Amino acid sequence: MDKAEELLNTLDVNDENLYPVSPEEEAHIVIGKDRVITVPPDLRRLGVQYDKNVESVTFDCPRYWDGIDLLNMAMYINYIRSDRKTGSYHVADTAVVPDDENMINFTWTISEHVAYVNGKITFLVCAKHSDSSGASTNRWNSEINRDCYISEGMDTNQVIEDVNTDLITQVLLKIDELDEKCTTIPTLVSQLENDSKYLEADGSVSFGRKTGTTVGEKSIAFGYDVEASGQYSFAEGD
Repeated sequence: MDKAEELLNTLDVNDENLYPVSPEEEAHIVIGKDRVITVPPDLRRLGVQYDKNVESVTFDCPRYWDGIDLLNMAMYINYIRSDRKTGSYHVADTAVVPDDENMINFTWTISEHVAYVNGKITFLVCAKHSDSSGASTNRWNSEINRDCYISEGMDTNQVIEDVNTDLITQVLLKIDELDEKCTTIPTLVSQLENDSKYLEADGSVSFGRKTGTTVGEKSIAFGYDVEASGQYSFAEGD
């Protein structure tokens, strides 16, 4: 009998510590009435670098906030990786806790975008409600949590970062925010005419320029909270 067989013979196959905890038995991340997120120690490692849709964590959250029902709102988990890249996960399974109608729970499946870089994951939970025109009417945020992380991994193949779900959701959120700020959007070329028949270039162009920042001469700012302070400068994105 070799050493491996001897070791196997010493193991108790009924020992619960030898097996993964089922999703039903796993502890939950809890959002308290003070909006503070408490993450149990066993859940602070959200995954290993390069994981993709193999880990899910469950949240417990109070359902009502000053009479507003979060169950009727769109839920998101907004996060920042250790390399400062951001993402937003759209929650699709919000439900009332069976034995407590004043609580809801939902899950966060850790995508490849979340796990692409090892290190700390900073996140919060956001709930949004919009009216029939698409304008935001209510928005609720939890406190920020900085307890979680992705542990270091290794991949011998070239990895192409999967940004589809998270990035598309993030872009949609930014579009919503820009839509709230824009009251009139030109629809005719005649509304945009100048000597070159396009955007007015005698001054500056602002679409999402950060309030209170220097406006560069003939600069263009396009995105959300962007700055273009230099002469002929151009800024885009977030």
